[in-house]
Amino acid sequence: MKKFGEKKVGIAIIGCGAISAYHVDALRLIPEAKIVVCCDLIRERAQKTAAGAADVTIDYTEAVDRSDVDLVFVLTPNYLHKEIAVFAAKKRKHVFVQKPFAMDTQQCREMIDAAEQNHVKLFVSFMHRYFEESRWAKEYIAAGKLGEVYMAHIRNSLPGSDYSTWQYDSALCGKGGAILDVGVHGIDLVRYLLGDIDEVVCASKGQKIFSRVIEGQTVHPDNEDWALAQYRLKSGAMVSHQISWEQKWHCNRYTMEIHGSQGSIYLRTGYGPLAVTSPGVSQAGSMTFPALDVVPFGYRQHREVIDAVRFDRPPTSTGADGLYTIEMVEQILQSARTIVG
Repeated sequence: MKKFGEKKVGIAIIGCGAISAYHVDALRLIPEAKIVVCCDLIRERAQKTAAGAADVTIDYTEAVDRSDVDLVFVLTPNYLHKEIAVFAAKKRKHVFVQKPFAMDTQQCREMIDAAEQNHVKLFVSFMHRYFEESRWAKEYIAAGKLGEVYMAHIRNSLPGSDYSTWQYDSALCGKGGAILDVGVHGIDLVRYLLGDIDEVVCASKGQKIFSRVIEGQTVHPDNEDWALAQYRLKSGAMVSHQISWEQKWHCNRYTMEIHGSQGSIYLRTGYGPLAVTSPGVSQAGSMTFPALDVVPFGYRQHREVIDAVRFDRPPTSTGADGLYTIEMVEQILQSARTIVG
């Protein structure tokens, strides 16, 4: 294990597109983290992300192979995740990969193998685990206060990926479209809060948009922009999962209802970030809105990653978790026999 002492964790940001702002802003809140280089094929984009505080390159191999880089953030389009993650692992750098973890399960396994063989940590970004309402629900359910959970519903919805064209191309995004893009958040959160999925009972998927204009360019999607899936958990609980790139207004990356024998929890619904009807926190017939800690967006997730590197702690959100979500995506696609055009 590398001894950091007073030394900061040196970070390479690979990919400076839309999602990079979430990670960069959070990392800059952590004193022990230092972004030393930003890389993007569009140099101006890397320069904007670096903001004069880090070096800039268009060559990811140059960024990764620096002696002052300890941790590589892979924030590129999906088709580059495996290539960069495997290269970084072979250079003995810890690797953080934006979701979805990879294009398919084979790529996931290659990334995991590279990290294990080179004794580096491999993280995957499931930000919804770290939201304050998710953390509250996790603790409440784990303590048994909701009783036996028998049913849940989760929705992952966006008005599409209007900030990029590649996500509408399965050769660059992977098979699954919206299921890969936002559905993996729900799959991971279901598992994190309620336990493993035992079976994808049924699913349907479809494509409604046949052309879209993004930054003046017309794209013709060839992948899924919505899906409905139903899961049976190993606990016996049933979960319905709604996934969409087609909700125009009032959408959210997730809303969730969890129903147990001792009440219900509502996450990010019309009731607000967190609402509960359960004897553990509310009176009979009433709904309670527990107070949540106020923490900067993304801080908890990135604090955990940096501390895992500095103190050699096992990651909470691992490559194995990333593989699990892609396995479920493939099961949804296999189950979906009804395609609505």
